[in-house]
Amino acid sequence: MNLPNRRRMLEVGVSLILVSVIVFSVSAYFISQDTTTLADQPIAAGSKQIELASVNGVSQGDDLEYSITVTSTSPNVTVYWISPLQSQFGNQTLISGATASSVFIAPVSGNWTFVAVNHSNSTANATITVGDISYTLIYSVVFGFVLLPAGIAFIGLYFYIRRHENAMRKLMEKELR
Repeated sequence: MNLPNRRRMLEVGVSLILVSVIVFSVSAYFISQDTTTLADQPIAAGSKQIELASVNGVSQGDDLEYSITVTSTSPNVTVYWISPLQSQFGNQTLISGATASSVFIAPVSGNWTFVAVNHSNSTANATITVGDISYTLIYSVVFGFVLLPAGIAFIGLYFYIRRHENAMRKLMEKELR
């Protein structure tokens, strides 16, 4: 009877888990580098478009995201992305204390601008997070998550086979007595 190499299964499982943690950590680091947070950003009153952030070098297929929380008493703020072709994406209107967020795939490459329009008579303050996450980073995160259960499965298989071999060994010893 040719038994599987248990030790090799354990090594593969541990290696998969280590690679998973490394890939996921590196991906998370680069995602954090591609995300910018602006705290208490003033948005002047008067229905005028105000550029809050600019993201240069966006590639077609990247995930563009934003999250904004209006922290002042201004009742009406509209936020959106402007593409290199001057189209609006992720258009949302917020009221005081409201939070809005949007994620979409950039249909064109180029420089994108995140803007706000304050429709009230007083200045609004907002906390804004914008990011440009490339699809390769997203695939890396998914790859890291897939490797983790694969590594756990190999380690579980190692212990299952070991338990089965020990049970068979005890059974054989019992029969030989």
